[in-house]
Amino acid sequence: MEMTDAPQVLLFNLPADERTKAIEAYLTERQIGVRHVQSVEYRQKLGYLLQLPGYTDSGCHFGAAFSDEMAVMVGFDAQQLNAFLDFFRQAGLRRIEYKAMLTPTNVSWDVLTLHRHLRSERDALEAAKRKKH
Repeated sequence: MEMTDAPQVLLFNLPADERTKAIEAYLTERQIGVRHVQSVEYRQKLGYLLQLPGYTDSGCHFGAAFSDEMAVMVGFDAQQLNAFLDFFRQAGLRRIEYKAMLTPTNVSWDVLTLHRHLRSERDALEAAKRKKH
């Protein structure tokens, strides 16, 4: 999988508010690209959204959507990832519930598939926590 040259974040369903402006400012200050993905693009593969070679428009611009906030981090090293996640706590901002790093596996998934996968993982973790208590 070819990665993009510079780190970037795909954001989904973040409202136009002060929290989102703070997130955008944090990323921009660190020269991390930001792209807000629209629901009409949810049938596109992540590779296409990131303009990676070999990924073409799916031709599907309608269908199901979701309202959960989600972020996909691309090209982050461990320090950048940890700093971004820490930023929410340090700034007193509500976190983005569904987060993923771009991987060789999920680069070929469409947005809806990634969201379903993240939601399934979260549901399994919550069920395991409830089972412990």
